[in-house]
Amino acid sequence: MIAYLAIGYWPGVKYMRSADPKAKQIGGIAMTLLVISSVVTFWYSIVWIQQQVQSAETSVGNLNLGGF
Repeated sequence: MIAYLAIGYWPGVKYMRSADPKAKQIGGIAMTLLVISSVVTFWYSIVWIQQQVQSAETSVGNLNLGGF
């Protein structure tokens, strides 16, 4: 989904393909920010999911199963 938005809809690609050097620079900065923000978002999502799984495992481990 992010790749589709970055290539098809997002204007950063248009700036990078421009003949104007300033527009290319702006496009490069915009693409860099897109990549960095995507990586950080994915990383935080993975960390959050791992914390939720660990919390659920701890909760299940602490259940009293009636002497079994």
